[in-house]
Amino acid sequence: MFRKYIAFLIFIAFAILGCGTDYMLSSFYLRNNDLKWMLSPSQQTNLDYYTHIVGNSKINEYNSPVIIATPDNYILSIYEYRNDPQSPVDNIIGVNGTKRVNIKVAISKDAKTFNTKLDVGNVSYISSESHGSPIGFIDKNGNVIVLAVEGIGFGAQSDADAITPIGMSISTNDGYKWTDWTNVVNTNTFKSLLDKNYNRFYTTSGKGITLRNGTLVCMIDYKKHTTSGYNPEGAAILYSKNDGKDWQIGATMEYTGAASGKRFAKIIAERSDGKLLIAAVGNTGNNYNDNSGIYWGLATSLEGTISDLDVTGLPNNSGGNVSGDKITFSKDGRLINGLILVHSTPNREYKNPNGAIQIVENAMAISISEDEGSTWTLLKDTFGSPANKTTFKQDLKVLKDGSIMICSEEGNELAITQYRLFNIVFRRIGLSAVSDGEYSYEGL
Repeated sequence: MFRKYIAFLIFIAFAILGCGTDYMLSSFYLRNNDLKWMLSPSQQTNLDYYTHIVGNSKINEYNSPVIIATPDNYILSIYEYRNDPQSPVDNIIGVNGTKRVNIKVAISKDAKTFNTKLDVGNVSYISSESHGSPIGFIDKNGNVIVLAVEGIGFGAQSDADAITPIGMSISTNDGYKWTDWTNVVNTNTFKSLLDKNYNRFYTTSGKGITLRNGTLVCMIDYKKHTTSGYNPEGAAILYSKNDGKDWQIGATMEYTGAASGKRFAKIIAERSDGKLLIAAVGNTGNNYNDNSGIYWGLATSLEGTISDLDVTGLPNNSGGNVSGDKITFSKDGRLINGLILVHSTPNREYKNPNGAIQIVENAMAISISEDEGSTWTLLKDTFGSPANKTTFKQDLKVLKDGSIMICSEEGNELAITQYRLFNIVFRRIGLSAVSDGEYSYEGL
């Protein structure tokens, strides 16, 4: 019996080695050895840590972060890399027809360290082929799909006939290999906007939404070539019902009325009634430290109307985008299907090590909603290492274990300086920890 057991083990060993390194490096092998980062609710009671992904204190190269998790438990931070950044001017836009911009991904297997950094899509060496402001999706097959504004972006106002391309790149192996960029914009897909002379488009960075039926959906800003600067005139729903093979323009909203002076419209979540919750932030131009109220809207369907939504409980936000996700939690013995949001809060007091009170411009903040986005409660706004940092663009995702991860542009000062220097940072937080035990995670 013993000899048969030994023979069986030898057979298994040869079978594994016979598969070569492909098996040893496969997601099956890694899932059982390196990807054990999931934590129980009790282990998340004090979960709140911070990791620097990329960036430095000399020049602003990295922007527009996305944070997503694959079904194999890899954590991907996708962000914009500006090959020839210009400081201190014109840093809100990376892609404008004159700058070289590419998309990169940093991969983590432990939801903490991001040592693997790779290019997404084929690298551009000329400004007309640049890609920036990424949107990341996980389709129903577990593939990672990235959309990014391409080439002319919101620039080159004199080129009346140019239509801004939007590129797409796909990874089928958790971000380790990507397809070359392909343009998803065509005159048929964008006809409803092109007929109104809107021919400049810009993606709003962050994770895209995968609806319950598998449809991929996000929003893009648009404007006419005659509109000066980065001043979008509206936003449109962009969606795909076949895993990115074809894209369609759906409902649109103009940045007038209640949404006047806004930008970066983004779908926060698909509500239980099937409506899409949308948020847009103030168009503060190149002033990172200005703030204004968030606009909220509801789309009845992909092709339906977008109506205004009255929302209470949130402070003003910087001109950087906001991000949210669904989360199920308990409070006072009640089980609630709610939402969690990362945004900013202006003029937060900070006591420095010498005891002096300083003011943090637009500090990162987290709020929670118990009614799918109509009212919000601020949970925490003291983030940073130390807690004296300002923030701009940011992205949030609830992991399958209920912990919350955030990727953000974090400034190096109390206010973002004229040089607008950002680090891309990652945070992982337990709901109980961030709410001092008032809320606790109960499952997705």
